Parts: sequence; structure tokens; C-alpha cells
Amino acid sequence: MSSEQMTKIDNFWLNMDQPDNLMMITFVLEFDEVLDFGRLSDTIEERWCSFNRFRETVKRTAFGPPIWNMDINFDIRSHLHRIALPEPGDKATLQEMISDLTSVPLDPTKPLWQVYLIENFGKGCVLFWKIHHCIADGMALTHALLGTTDKDPDGLHPAIKFEKKGEKKIEKKAGISSFSLQKLKDIGKNITSVATVIGKKVFLKPDSQTVLKGKIGIRKCVAWSEPLSLKELKSVCKDAEVTLNDMLVTALTGSLREYLKKRKNNVLDINLRVMMPVNIRKPGLESELGNKFGIVSLDLPVNIEDRILRLKEVKRRNDDIKGSPEAFLSFHALSAVGIASNNIIKKAANFFANKGSAVLSNVPGPRESIYLAGKKIKNMMFWVPRTGNVGMGISILSYDGKVTLGLATDESLVSDPETILECFGEELKSMVQVLKNQIQYVKEESDKNSISFFNSINENIIKVSKLSSLGIKSISLETLAKKYTNDHSKFIEINGTNVHYCDEGTGPTLLLLHGIMSSLHTWNEWVKELSPYYRLVRLDLPGFGLTGPFTSQNYSRDTYMDFLHQFIERLNLKKIAIAGNSVGGYIAWNYAVLNPEKITKLILIDSVGYPQDVPNIINFLEFPGMGKLASFMTPRIFIDRNVRGVYGDKSKVTDSLIDQYFEMIMRPGNRKAYVEIFHLLKSECTSDKLCSGVTEVKSPTLIMWGKEDRWVPVDVVKRWEQDLQLSKTIIYDGVGHMPMEEIPLQTAHDAHSFLKCN
Repeated sequence: MSSEQMTKIDNFWLNMDQPDNLMMITFVLEFDEVLDFGRLSDTIEERWCSFNRFRETVKRTAFGPPIWNMDINFDIRSHLHRIALPEPGDKATLQEMISDLTSVPLDPTKPLWQVYLIENFGKGCVLFWKIHHCIADGMALTHALLGTTDKDPDGLHPAIKFEKKGEKKIEKKAGISSFSLQKLKDIGKNITSVATVIGKKVFLKPDSQTVLKGKIGIRKCVAWSEPLSLKELKSVCKDAEVTLNDMLVTALTGSLREYLKKRKNNVLDINLRVMMPVNIRKPGLESELGNKFGIVSLDLPVNIEDRILRLKEVKRRNDDIKGSPEAFLSFHALSAVGIASNNIIKKAANFFANKGSAVLSNVPGPRESIYLAGKKIKNMMFWVPRTGNVGMGISILSYDGKVTLGLATDESLVSDPETILECFGEELKSMVQVLKNQIQYVKEESDKNSISFFNSINENIIKVSKLSSLGIKSISLETLAKKYTNDHSKFIEINGTNVHYCDEGTGPTLLLLHGIMSSLHTWNEWVKELSPYYRLVRLDLPGFGLTGPFTSQNYSRDTYMDFLHQFIERLNLKKIAIAGNSVGGYIAWNYAVLNPEKITKLILIDSVGYPQDVPNIINFLEFPGMGKLASFMTPRIFIDRNVRGVYGDKSKVTDSLIDQYFEMIMRPGNRKAYVEIFHLLKSECTSDKLCSGVTEVKSPTLIMWGKEDRWVPVDVVKRWEQDLQLSKTIIYDGVGHMPMEEIPLQTAHDAHSFLKCN
């Protein structure tokens, strides 16, 4: 009887087995037809069991790793079982049965695998496979499983052994390639990167405590989505220059974000980390059993609400992982631990595993339909095991032009994985639409015929010399930057957006947020007056000024909250006061609600906050075709009238001021952004949800208001005073919507008096 010593890495996974986290890799194959049990049995014994490992048992030894021993009593009937799904035989019943089977450990006296033919699943059946992780990793087992299949329904019955079908190979994991031989050689030459990776693993802080983490139990929940078509996804990914893996991981991140929000987790402050297995085999060795993978960590940006920004950040993080020695080093680290005692192995594994909330594996399967025992496989899914107190396994598998998301969760933590699956489908659908809109927008912006289109409307009236006053031709960022930046101007990239800001003065920090259609220049006079006393940080919010638009054209409250949070963190601003005008005030008080520990004082200047009638300019853009037209043509006279309309004293509106507002709106992308923001304000300004959270503002607040404000009427001041616990109000006679711009010296003095007062 032959025997073979188990490798250290396989021994590691053997010893990680524990009642509340069984080390089993599982597969589900769905069929629309009923399989012939006899043919299935012959096929599995002839092809699957052509690997000796599936006929061997594990014998533990007093010293050293266990031994693989051939099972002289091997009988396929001990491993292949035929059971029936209870009525009504639907997917929910199937998922419950598989959850039950997943929670049952394998018999250690027999080879460590089992297959269940589950009948009465609609008009078809299901094959459920479970194999101990010590036999092989998911890559090798998927390859072995595919070796039992055929490319057509007329495959021989079942005479062809696996070795003769060796051409069936699984592709590399999407998005994360195998660790190349050259990079292995380079490790010794780059000690710094190796040390960095080791340090990252050892000193990596645990991710945030959420409903996904906690003490786990025995009972597991298993669920998987309906297959989603890849055709449109691939097309959009190609146009957007991202990988399919980037797209899928971003949709997953969004679905987890929505789930955490439903479970009352504050997603803005959460860091959600997943551990991902990465194949490190040499190409061509996929059929070798055993574990040949390392583990890398990926932080999912669940704090980012904007889908395009989230996609860019996921792509950036995935790109950082590619080529890193992290997977290779983790493989050898686990191998080294594998020779230790069972207790030490578990402690070491738990130390690293508990730094994350889930295990994520993304595997591309066959691109075309395949058959097992003469029947077409309708869909397939797999799950990898978790270690320590990690309670969620996430699997993404593509097959036959479709992709499926699978979840294996601990019932005590996530008893409703279907909720996440539903969110995933919605996220993927929304992302496709957003990307298609963005791609279309880029094409429209770059269309050289757009100007000629408008010229053709009035070609006998409009002269080229007048195009600038009509607001047809954009003004380049380079040209605007030369005119509207100063020695204090800086640019910082946040999630793909190049943000223009100024940082000047010394003292306590005061963050200044401008209003709609404005820019950081609205605070010019305040800066002159207050810079001797404060560190003044002002910025062009995305959609305005030199910063320009969010690429997604999504300007929701969550998007701005996420952006501002990252801006403040990047500048390392600790305790700050915030002054905000109009929409800037709305952003300011919402940020204060979410981050009360950071805000010392709040100044709200004619701030949006309560339901109201929208200004005429917004109603005007709601007329059919006006929004589209305004995205490409914005006459200077239109800006002139609206700026004068928000001033109480119109004599203070100068030509240079109109030029500033007009030229800022002519920055590429800004006109489109204004239209999108106006559409959003139209839908939200009449909703009671607009003021949700006002009563939670805890910071001392100064309310400054122009009595002649036609955009946000002074009547709402009473509501502010009723809802804010610590507030002071100043109303300025004869002043409109922007007091800090119309009467800068008076408002700066009042702000200083408020800020310096204890």
C-alpha cells in the first residue's frame, strides 16, 4: 500500500478545520434535465477518481505532517449520494438544503470528499460537491471538476480517463494574474518591497467592526444569484477601459455598501477588507492537486457612494495588487507555519484572517456550454472556506457568457444573503447605465460637429467673433488656471477628480464652502480680512470652478459627503470650523451631523436646508430641451441676469464679476454639471427628506442671512432657529443670497466675533 507525506501547506489547511468554519470547497452544478445516476457514478469514478488523492485517506502521525494512504476499501457509493429535494423543489428550498449539507463535516475515516445528486429541482437536478481544502485549492479542484465534463452531449460513456482530457484548463483569475517567474526572481533583488509586504501583513490593522464581523456559529447560509449576461458588461468595460473584474468587484462593493446601510452601519467611516486567493502555479500545472496559492488583501471602498469614483478606486487598488509579491510571500509564510502544532497553526491563521471581513474569489469558468454525463450544465457556482472568525465567503464565477455571484455566510451574522445578491444585480445594472451615460457624454463633448450644429441654427446671424458671449465654446482649464489661480492655489487628486483649493493664513482652521454656480473666489474678501487670525482652506467643489465635474455626473448628498471626508482627511485637518453658503451650507451642516467630533463651530450663510420653491432658473431648465441646450450653450447675458438676481444691491455687480462667473461656467464639463445639479435640486428641494438630520447638528452655529434673498427666502430662518440647539442669527437688510460677497467686511467681522467667542 503506497503512502505519501502531506505537504506543509496542505497540512496547514487540514489543521484549520474547526466546527464553526469547516475547511471545505464546495461546488453546485445546475441541470435542466435529470441525470442518469448510473452514468454519473461511472463518470465520477472513471474521471474524478483518476486522481489517486480522491481515493486516499488522511492518517495523522505523532510527529510531522500526516500521511496520505490509499483506501483499500474505497467504494464510490460512500461518496456519491442520491437525495430528493423536498417540495416545492424551488431555489429557496435548494439553498436551504445546501446550507444544511455545507454545515456537516466530512467523514475523516474516508477520502475527504462527497457528491450529492439532488433531484426534484424543478424539472431538472443539481450536483453538490464538497471537498476538503487539504486536497487542493479552488483552482486545481475546478480544473479536476471540469475534467469530468465534455464539450458536447455525446461524450463517451465514460471510458475516457481524465489524463486523456488534459486540454481542459481553467483560465487565470480575472483581474489578478498568477505571479510570474520573473517576478519571483526579482524578489531577492528588491528587499525593500518584500519587507514592505511583510510589514503590511504583520502590522495591518483589523478592518472596521460591522455587522459582517463577530462571533460565528455552526449554521451557515448559502445563496447565489441568477446568472447575469456578460455581453453588455464586456462591451461597457472595453469602452470604459476597465477590466471585467474591476466592474464586478465595484458592483459587489456597492451591494455591500447598501447592505451595511440597511443594517445601520455608517458607511462613511468603514474600511471593509476582503482576503483574495491568488494562483501562483506555473502555467500548465493546473492539473496538479495540492494548494498552490497565496492570499492578498483588498480594501473595498464602501465609503464611496459615486459609482464611477468607486470604480476608479477599485481599479487603482486592483492595479496596485497586480505584480506584488504579497501572494507569493503569504504562500511561503503559510507553508512555514504548516509544520507547527495544530494550536499554533490556528493562532497564526486567525491572526491574519481576522484582519478582514470576508474571503473573495473570482474565477472565470468555461466560455461555452459544457456537459456532464450527457446533460448540459445550466449554471455553476463554488465557494471557498473561511478561516478564524471570518463569516462570509464571496464567489464570482463566469460561465457560458454569464456571471453568477455566490455567498456563503454565517447565519448568526448575515442570515439574509439574498438581500446582498439583490443589491448586486441592481448595482451592476446601474453601473452599466451610468458608464454608458458617461461614455455617451464624453463622445458628445468631443464631437467636433457640436459647434457647427449651433452655428447652423443662426448661421446668417451669429458670427464667429460672438461665439464667446453666446457661451458655445468652452474655455480650457489651462487658460482659466492662468487667470484664476494665485500663489496659494494647489491641486489635489481625489478619486480621479483634480481638486483646486487654496490654503492660507495661520491659526485655527476655517473651511470655506461656496454655493451653487460659484467658486472659491466668492471668499476673496473674507480671506483678506481673516487670514491673520485663521488658517483658511477654501476649494472649488466638484461641479464648479477649476475643479470641474464628477465624472459620473452624480451630485447627491452622499457623493459630496464622501468627497469632503476624503478632502479633509488628505489635508489632515483635525478640528475645524466650517462656513458654507447656499448649497455649500447644506454640505457643511450635513458633514457636521456625520462628524460632530471634528467640527468646532458652524457658519450657515443663506443655507439650503428646508423644503422650498426652487428659483426660476431651475424651473426654466426643466422645460423640454432646455437642459440639453444649456449643456452646450450658455449666453453671458444669462449669467449676468442671474448674478444680478441674487444680489440685493445690484449696483455692486461689476463686469469683472460677471466675467468671473461666466468664465468659470465655461470650463469643460461645468455646464453639464450645473444642469445635473439643478435637476437634482428640483426633485429634492420640495421633499421633507431635505432637512433630515438638521436637529442632530450639535455644533454652535451662526446663521447669517440676506433679507432680500430670492433663492432661499429669509422665512426659513425661523425653522433653523427652532431646530438648532446652539445658534445665533444675524439678518442683513438690503442684502441678497451671498452676504459674504455683497458685504464682505461686515460679514467677515461678524464671523470673526462668533469664532473667537468661547
